Amino acid sequence: MPSNIPAQRFQDIIDSIEAIRSYLSTTTREKFARGGMVYDATSYSFLRLAEAAIKLGDLAEQLAPDIPWSNIRGLGNHLRHAYDGIDAGVLWDAAELEFAALEAACREAIATLDGDQDE
Repeated sequence: MPSNIPAQRFQDIIDSIEAIRSYLSTTTREKFARGGMVYDATSYSFLRLAEAAIKLGDLAEQLAPDIPWSNIRGLGNHLRHAYDGIDAGVLWDAAELEFAALEAACREAIATLDGDQDE
């Protein structure tokens, strides 16, 4: 559900991470690289994640400065405009290597935003 509420955008990223993990748990790297429904669902979830990062704007860097937000936003551009040149291994590796820090940063940002609302 679209929202201009920053905490919801961070939650959208977490939800996309969880979806990608779920999809990838059903396949192998080799099968994933061949395409199909899991690849398509994963790609769409990466797009949604990138779009949430775009909509967060500078707030993302302010609340989670150690996350490479420009790379996350850029991945969305690649998926939209250079979809035929995306290496499936890059998506697989991003899910394995990058998600723990991104998820933790998003959860911390939500907690910070929720704390700001309490004041």
